Amino acid sequence: MTQSVVFESFQDALRAIIQAAGGSAVVGPMIWTTLPADQAGRRLCDCLNTDRRQHLDENETLFLLRLGQRVGCHAGMKHVATHCGYSDPKPVYPEDERAELQKAFIAAAEVVQQVAKRLADLGVETPSSLRAVR
Repeated sequence: MTQSVVFESFQDALRAIIQAAGGSAVVGPMIWTTLPADQAGRRLCDCLNTDRRQHLDENETLFLLRLGQRVGCHAGMKHVATHCGYSDPKPVYPEDERAELQKAFIAAAEVVQQVAKRLADLGVETPSSLRAVR
């Protein structure tokens, strides 16, 4: 989901995430698992109403931001970044991070092999932990 919309409030940005995830009736029970679904949905709507006393706590807000990342709605993070003077956020997906870490691991293993070979060429005893890498 591409976000080119600028939201007037953080609550509006969170509402966009909730809508993208299926609405308050779906998302509310994800946050408050012990409440009946309809009550949890109403509570979520109430928490986003600035005229109400109850608001989301930090963990509930972070849950919604993470949910936004999972459903491809980055309105909340974009709103925070825009209002705090940061560039647009770039989501990191677990599969992308995994691929990057695997590439880094392979590159590091190749460097270790090169160092071990150079040490051996210089006649330096290679530690046993490095010999296993060759």
